[in-house]
Amino acid sequence: MKKISLVENKFLIIALLFGLCWMFLLPPFQAPDEESHFFRAYGISSGKLICENIGVSNAGSYLPDNINLFQQSLGAEDIKFHYEVKQDLSKFQKAKNMYPSNTESFLAYGNACAYSPIPYIPQVLGIEFGKLFHASWLIIFYLARLINFLAFIGVIYYTIKISPKLKYLILLLALMPMMLHQAVSLSPDALTVSLCFLFVAYVMKMRHESELVSRKNIIVLILLSIAIALLKVTYFPLTFLVFIIPADKFGVRKNFWKTGLSVITLSIVFTGLWFFCTRLSHIEFPLDPTEQLKNALYHPFAFAKLLIMSFFVNDALYIQFFGDFGWLDTPLPLVLAIAYYCVLTIVTFYEGRKEIANPVNERADFWSAILGVVSFVGCALLVEISLYLNWTQDSPNYISGVQGRYFIPIAFAFFYSLYLLIPFIVRKRKSIALIFILLTLLMSCYQLVIRFY
Repeated sequence: MKKISLVENKFLIIALLFGLCWMFLLPPFQAPDEESHFFRAYGISSGKLICENIGVSNAGSYLPDNINLFQQSLGAEDIKFHYEVKQDLSKFQKAKNMYPSNTESFLAYGNACAYSPIPYIPQVLGIEFGKLFHASWLIIFYLARLINFLAFIGVIYYTIKISPKLKYLILLLALMPMMLHQAVSLSPDALTVSLCFLFVAYVMKMRHESELVSRKNIIVLILLSIAIALLKVTYFPLTFLVFIIPADKFGVRKNFWKTGLSVITLSIVFTGLWFFCTRLSHIEFPLDPTEQLKNALYHPFAFAKLLIMSFFVNDALYIQFFGDFGWLDTPLPLVLAIAYYCVLTIVTFYEGRKEIANPVNERADFWSAILGVVSFVGCALLVEISLYLNWTQDSPNYISGVQGRYFIPIAFAFFYSLYLLIPFIVRKRKSIALIFILLTLLMSCYQLVIRFY
């Protein structure tokens, strides 16, 4: 009974129970870009680690002739973005009798080519397992989903186990509807989120435990930072969290700086290496990144305003972060999302109250929290900038293409920073309340001005 009471075991039971049901409730190719991720994973399984171009085509690779036909046979294109269209179960009968063809043709899937092979490792293992037994396309597809989901569960289980604080917060974030929706699909979000969470938890472990940082700890931190760089380049600012580990945990201050700079430098280097690899593929985006960058540099204040206001004006972000299924056409009720955010905040404050009663080093905690917030903001801004440079901008008020789920990988870092700030928030609660009121009223005045003048 004691084993079941552990937080990681509770996570495991709930995730398996709902995740396996969800995996089969969610029709094939009904998660965002799932068909592109399937094509990318299959291409990697065939040794095509970097996409290529044929003539003037977008980036892609040579895949079995009937892989696209398999996707079309399920009627996936008819369902997405059309809430009134439902899955025709009879189409599964046809799909289950389709097998990978021996001949190949070129298929473009440029959006998935921007991802390195790292976040597709679980899906590739599932595909290879299916190939080994000469399985049909449908079996291969679900094996890829299954291994991707099991990898997510395994990493999150270990993350909760080693985390010295906020175990229930990790459970809540990992079992959030949007996260579970992505984890049971072929999305690279599963490994991206879980490894980002693991990096933050590992840094917390180094910070809060009494032992000195060992060589093994440093190697793990470096490997995780490289993985983050190769999962999605926009999340490399998370690696700056290595500096919240107290310098005395390294024995001498020189080792502290050496480790921190090694972690960050290698993350930046591998970010640059993969960026260079994507340039080899000549991935075509809806916009010309160079022209967009020039526009941002010519109008820096307008661009800065656009970045900031996107978080206030684009209300869809907050639903998409919590739960918006299918191709983001099936949102959960807003009131449920608000309730979930409240629970996340309450859990964080509930654990943080212990720090108020037994403060160890408030000054160090405060500056560590500020560094955490800076890392979070850095990642969030990079997400927005990357979409501004590459995606069609159809709104003058916020950056189009940004989705709430893009912020899940950095959510744990945000709440941990909030946890560290709790003693400061409690001590300055009156001033913070006044600042919050003033900001709310200023924002309201701004909305009046742009509405009527």
